[in-house]
Amino acid sequence: MAFSFTSAGTVPNCSDVHGTGDSPPRGRTAVLFVRVPGHTRYYYEQPLRFDAARQTWRANRVVVGDQTSAGQRFELHAYAVSDSYAAELSTHDGEPYWVPSVPGERLGWTTVKRDDNAGSC
Repeated sequence: MAFSFTSAGTVPNCSDVHGTGDSPPRGRTAVLFVRVPGHTRYYYEQPLRFDAARQTWRANRVVVGDQTSAGQRFELHAYAVSDSYAAELSTHDGEPYWVPSVPGERLGWTTVKRDDNAGSC
């Protein structure tokens, strides 16, 4: 499955994240997590939205860190997980929710650096 991040390497506290790639196969959902490098916790963000015709994806209003995180590095991880696990994760939309590991296939990841802007939430 082709997958990559194309959004900026420096991000505000809240911004859209996007990239290119194929939708996961039936029965799987692609979801985004934020992680501090070297830590074991993956913070669930949201499912990815795919445009199959353009082979692109996006996640809107992704929160990276908090107001005190300027200058810190974070990792963005995309995983294909079962639809049932994605549904379970979605019950935590809008709140910080972490898991110690992700039961799925990692599609890709990238490192970003937080700037001191609040962003577009």
